[in-house]
Amino acid sequence: MKKINFILSLIISVGIINILKAQITITRTDFGNVGYVQAQAQDTLPAGIAPGSAGTNQTWNLAAMHEHYDDTIHFVSPASTPFAANFPASNIAIAMTYSPGFFTYLNATTNSIKALGIGIPAGAITNNSLTANYNPVLKVDSFPCNYLLAFNGNTQYTLQWDTAITVPFTFDSIRVRVHIADSTAFDGWGNVTTPMGTFASLRANNRQHEIDSIFVHSPPSTWVSAGAPTLKFTQKYAWYTNSMGYALCELTMDTTSSTVKSATWLKVSPLSVANSIIREDRNIYPNPAQNEISYMNNDEQVSKLNIYDASGREIYSCEVLSGLNKLNTSTFKNGLYIYRMLKSDGNVAQSGRFMVNR
Repeated sequence: MKKINFILSLIISVGIINILKAQITITRTDFGNVGYVQAQAQDTLPAGIAPGSAGTNQTWNLAAMHEHYDDTIHFVSPASTPFAANFPASNIAIAMTYSPGFFTYLNATTNSIKALGIGIPAGAITNNSLTANYNPVLKVDSFPCNYLLAFNGNTQYTLQWDTAITVPFTFDSIRVRVHIADSTAFDGWGNVTTPMGTFASLRANNRQHEIDSIFVHSPPSTWVSAGAPTLKFTQKYAWYTNSMGYALCELTMDTTSSTVKSATWLKVSPLSVANSIIREDRNIYPNPAQNEISYMNNDEQVSKLNIYDASGREIYSCEVLSGLNKLNTSTFKNGLYIYRMLKSDGNVAQSGRFMVNR
């Protein structure tokens, strides 16, 4: 009887392993909708990890990824963003906590996800905000996703802004033209292990060639090249699993495609992300808050506090005193907020997140 039970247990265990390693299919339901929030860890000095091999029934061990800093991905309604009018076909905009004011605009359907363009806040490149509309739009996912699915895309966009430079010659505008050739191939399936656990997954191999050309405008009507075009090549490997809403992890390779330059990985499942975010920040309390928060400032150089909503829009700003400070949040809607404490020179001294929940 013991031998029979052992054999049954072995059969069941092998069956579970095979199920875990079975090829999965990624559909639109596995990609986030408006309101989705996810915590993402950034490994800027990856060591001891590699993308591994393509093919079937693979095992990829990326458990050695570290967390040098964390970010938060927000899927927001385009209507809530400042660039919505430039992207009328968008139904999802993506914002990142550590890039407040930047938005990527998407059109997501049951068949695909396409990137329509980006919005850039004032101060990032120039004093005015900028938008870049992709022409044509760029496919970033095709559904259903299975092993050996492959697709290509080409797009271009232009950024232009006014300036006033007189050395070595006078010009009043700058124009940047970007051409992108993009290809994605789902080249493997199997199990991937990250610091969050082990998941049945599909691997995508993305290769992107970019050509940047810069032109300057010399009054009254002459556009001249500012130099030879800049060529850039990027290769990324991304792993996708079911019900996670975003790429489970991603490796960016160096220019030789032989060494991992940076890595990102999701820290928690989407259902527990809000609680994870709350636990991370203890400088603000209570967290979650209702009508008031308190926070400490132990840096004499800090002079200003900025508050951003989940879409990255600045909604509040005030002066900061040394020691204990209080902030009335009674007019804040329920949701996630990002704060930044700024020094007098504009550099960020501290940042974090808090929730308002009544």
